[in-house]
Amino acid sequence: MYNISEEDTILGIAELSFDLSVFDIFSVLGVGGTLVLPNPEKGPDASHWGRLLNEYKVTLWNSVPAQAEMLDAFASKSESYPTVRLVLLSGDWINTSLPGRLRKIMTNAQMISLGGATEGGIWSIYHEIDEIEERPTILYGKALLGQWMGVVDEELRICPEYVSGANCHRRIFFGRRLFRRYNINKRKICLSGRRKRTGFISLEIMEDM
Repeated sequence: MYNISEEDTILGIAELSFDLSVFDIFSVLGVGGTLVLPNPEKGPDASHWGRLLNEYKVTLWNSVPAQAEMLDAFASKSESYPTVRLVLLSGDWINTSLPGRLRKIMTNAQMISLGGATEGGIWSIYHEIDEIEERPTILYGKALLGQWMGVVDEELRICPEYVSGANCHRRIFFGRRLFRRYNINKRKICLSGRRKRTGFISLEIMEDM
């Protein structure tokens, strides 16, 4: 997805104890890419991040929105990071003005919001953020491959459009390789795909995406 390859370099902003670091390590290093780790002695220092972005020609940024806000606050003075091609924001609410501000300092970057239940595989949903979001908030997104996300009522029935309910997540990504390796029977695979209520409140809005 998004053509992550050995040509990519990611800045490891996430602590190794935080789930976002799983992407930094396995999705990037796993295809032969480069992981740049900031100096831990400098702590959350946006000026240090900015220097590393340009020094190592970083192409991928993966963080919570607050860290991107910190980088924007520093870089808005005079910095820019033209090598960054993909920005992944997740873990919290995204200010609707943040993607636009990041585009000014990362002029070649595509902005993606992600989220959902970590138990499903770091992320469950994604949304490619338009240059102009014509909504009061950035869309929650659609399910990633191998997962399902919907809005349900108390009886786990899918809600009609514009009816509030609870987010319901279903993971269905157990594949043939896992089936063979662990000899999991069909019943267990079915159980592993059971629905899980996340507790978030949402509205079901159907549209072409």
